[in-house]
Amino acid sequence: LVNECGNAHLNNCSRFAECIDREDGYECRCKAGYHDNNPAKPGTDCTFIINECESPNLNNCDRHAKCIDTKEGYRCECIPPYNECKNASANDCDKNAICTDTDDGYTCHCKPGFYDSGQDPRKPGRTCIALTTGQTSQAEPTTLSPNLLPCGAEFCRLDRGEVCIGGAYCGCRPEQGRSSPTDKCIPVEKVPIEIRLVSDGSNRLVYSTDYSRPQSQHYVEIVDKFIKDLGATIKNTPFGPHYVTTDVNYITNPKVKNRKEEPKGFPCGAMFCQENLGEVCIAGRLCGCPSGQKRAGPGEKCRPVNYVKFFTIISY
Repeated sequence: LVNECGNAHLNNCSRFAECIDREDGYECRCKAGYHDNNPAKPGTDCTFIINECESPNLNNCDRHAKCIDTKEGYRCECIPPYNECKNASANDCDKNAICTDTDDGYTCHCKPGFYDSGQDPRKPGRTCIALTTGQTSQAEPTTLSPNLLPCGAEFCRLDRGEVCIGGAYCGCRPEQGRSSPTDKCIPVEKVPIEIRLVSDGSNRLVYSTDYSRPQSQHYVEIVDKFIKDLGATIKNTPFGPHYVTTDVNYITNPKVKNRKEEPKGFPCGAMFCQENLGEVCIAGRLCGCPSGQKRAGPGEKCRPVNYVKFFTIISY
């Protein structure tokens, strides 16, 4: 009988599955905490069960929707519209201002007969003063530059090619990018890559949910280092003159990607020979012991052997 579970090359079980030897073959079964993505071939494609709703980086639900975790992933359900203008404590408009509800929040503007004396043009309607006949306004109305486009709590620069994204922040159009926030947006070709980080200098990295939250200290620090170091590395290659910038879409648990363990040893055909076991590459495709050495079985060290000749005398 052959135990297919004793050699990874003899079975197709996922590294996140248990291999169970049978008389007529073997069986694969996903480990606890993992979902079987291919019931037709059990245990061959197992992914870590994760709650995508715990982090906004792992789902694409709208901020006005509720994220519901499911066994296969997640689903989004819209929640009833929320109107900040219906509740005075939910907005900071002046009592003499009109509150207008929007998809991304609300806006304020002073009622007729009142002038806006606020000093921040990004937040109109917060300080409204009644107009008095014969009295000169204490504050001149602020005139917005035609080059500026209001966007949430900031202004987009049209001369840089910026657009308002989601009514909240300024950025470049799709298929455009820039090296820094003060540069102009230019056409770019985005190349998505997945990189597995194992250490930060001499410090080994261990994943935690802090790395999935863009507002956490760990996320901000590791993303800042990654962008700077990757940019410096690419600029020293032939692609350097064409490099613009790096964006980090999300950081997630490596278990989510179902990645296989990094192979150890030196390549030999489709295998990797283990130098610590004394293995050598034979004919460019098979790992084994060098001439004059043997071992008890796979995974054992190669050891020198001595051949002894025995003579047998048989009498009739």
